[in-house]
Amino acid sequence: MLKNSNLYELYFWPDDSSSDRGAKYLAETISYFKQLQDSNLILRKLLEKDEWSILEICAGAGYGSLVFSSLFPDKKIKVLVTDTRDLLMESARLSATLGVSGSVFKVCDALNIKRFNQKFDVVIMYGLSTPHFSPKESIKLYSSVKDVLTTDGMFIIQEMDRRKAIFLDGNYYKKAYAEGYGERLISEEKGYDIGTGMIEREYYSESNQLEKVTSKSFFWSVAETDALLSFYWDMVDKVSLGGDKYFLISHTS
Repeated sequence: MLKNSNLYELYFWPDDSSSDRGAKYLAETISYFKQLQDSNLILRKLLEKDEWSILEICAGAGYGSLVFSSLFPDKKIKVLVTDTRDLLMESARLSATLGVSGSVFKVCDALNIKRFNQKFDVVIMYGLSTPHFSPKESIKLYSSVKDVLTTDGMFIIQEMDRRKAIFLDGNYYKKAYAEGYGERLISEEKGYDIGTGMIEREYYSESNQLEKVTSKSFFWSVAETDALLSFYWDMVDKVSLGGDKYFLISHTS
């Protein structure tokens, strides 16, 4: 059995922005953040500042923070990109592609961001990463984000309504499912942890069924994520990105 961290070797994630898939993902990310950029009312407090500090968690190469900062060339922005994987080279390549300077990459678990002992104007979690966290872990995560944000800072999450997309619109939740990411990938239900609410699935490629990766996920809905965020922030605004995807922007009123 492969380690959970090796799931990315099977399940495509566009870390390399110079690849065809990376370029497509970059274009999609730019379109999403331009929709957020058009929401001037939500960003009004941030736009009043000339200098910003941005932290991205669960960042991969940093598509969210680097694209967001590239849309505001008139601002002086420092970006800290963090992920549990070492993607320094991929992040540097993406920064160069977008013409973003002042970005730093560090390996860090999102649950440990308080160790930076630093305040940020914006924290971003982009890439539909909430399933990595159980409800208890999410409480710890959002509390940590609240602690590292400035008083008038904002927390931007890309979220998806999995309750609707998976259980109502789709046929994903069944014993086995063929997923169309690059080489055909098969996932099978393996179990459910009643204590954490995490669903365990096993992944393997159609061409190599001997190497299997187990991953645990929590199928958050937008309503659930919104409710948790509301414990820490006065306001949680939603920006529809089309389909079942949204930005949830948490901030003080």
